Amino acid sequence: MLVPLLQFIALLDEDGEIVNTPRFGVMPKRRDRKYFAKEQEIPSKRFGQSMNVIHDLKDNRIDCIDYNPSFIIYGGEPITTFPKCNDLYMYNIAKRKWIRIYPYHHLDTSKVAKTPMFHPNGNLNINYFREEGESSSSFPRFQSNHNFIQYDCSNQQLMQHSAKETFIVVPYGTVNHGSVLIEDPITKQSKLYIYGGFDGYMRTNNTFIFNFSTKKWTQLRQENMKAPYGRAAHTCVLYHSRNANKMIVFSGWNHFPFHAFSDMHEFDIQTQEWNEIFYANDLVPEKRLATAACMKNDQVMIIFGGKECFGERRFNDIHEFDFVHRIWTVITPVDQVKPAPRGGSRIAMCSKNRMLMFGGRNQEGSVKDGFWLFDFQSLKWTHLGAIPQVTPRTMHSMHCLKRHKKPGMSVFVFAGNNVDRDETDIFLNDLVELAIETEEETFFFERLLNLYK
Repeated sequence: MLVPLLQFIALLDEDGEIVNTPRFGVMPKRRDRKYFAKEQEIPSKRFGQSMNVIHDLKDNRIDCIDYNPSFIIYGGEPITTFPKCNDLYMYNIAKRKWIRIYPYHHLDTSKVAKTPMFHPNGNLNINYFREEGESSSSFPRFQSNHNFIQYDCSNQQLMQHSAKETFIVVPYGTVNHGSVLIEDPITKQSKLYIYGGFDGYMRTNNTFIFNFSTKKWTQLRQENMKAPYGRAAHTCVLYHSRNANKMIVFSGWNHFPFHAFSDMHEFDIQTQEWNEIFYANDLVPEKRLATAACMKNDQVMIIFGGKECFGERRFNDIHEFDFVHRIWTVITPVDQVKPAPRGGSRIAMCSKNRMLMFGGRNQEGSVKDGFWLFDFQSLKWTHLGAIPQVTPRTMHSMHCLKRHKKPGMSVFVFAGNNVDRDETDIFLNDLVELAIETEEETFFFERLLNLYK
């Protein structure tokens, strides 16, 4: 029998200082690190950001500095709505400390490349940095070439530059994008791959790559036109195949044309090419957006829930996709105890056969039923309940990973949007860690370790 236990233990303030003592010892002392400009800077309130865990890397290291265990946060929608976030943060779990990776200094926008967006129609659209008071009207499209097109905000003119000129490439901030963190198989450098998202004007199909060694961004030139159609609110997972590591993109939606997707695409990290994955059976999930996804094992992806593009219908179904045989399978629970339909939830595997689900939104607002656990052996949902200190939310980040120097697993929940709160306070930037231990057939939420407010 599965018996959940949930307990709140510790609270940290905005500066990362302990308000009440953890049950299992004192936090490590905060240490200075010369590698970054600031000792600690907590990310601003946001939703729709991406989270990637560093333990996905082969050697758990970034730029020859051991940050294991840690995770990376990128982008999202800020309180100001525009522009979207394009900052990059690392949270060091062992030291309980945020570290801002990018931008680590003020950028001179005169030296920033206005990065082009490549679309399946063969045209490119211009990205630019919007200055205060500048018009938000759309800009014309130009035929693709090997030159940089730069929009000068001061005199409102478009300028063409030779590819030999040097510019700093910076991704336009996005919300509801997808990302994976992996070691480059050729250079052995740790890199973050970002795909798609909403930049305030359109759902893009840009692929940006951040190199942690050089601390620079590059943009993939998608001249073979195999890249997925621009989208946001899609799923993005890392698939380790025998021959290559691949970023997998599924579902999502675009406003032009206005519809959701059910297609799947893979980006080969080694060849730097996109290809569509064609299904071997007809059990394809309905077209949807705001779907939750995670890898169950090395070859199977799980998706849960989501929302249709037209109307307010939400889903609470479970599907799994086998990458080897390219087959979809519908997972049907054996009883009627299951979460309500929702979009914008998050799922994560917390053991070999157990999946944790939290958050989401239905027609009434943020779902308040807390955490759910699905067992793939018994095919049963178990309602673990809500924790009063954990605010209901949607479009947040959630990951499970092994606890640092302790048995069991930790679940991390960061930021998100609480649509039930006052309109001036719907954005979150709290960080929640729940430690999980499994003893025989008893599943424990042992403690809630960190909560930023």
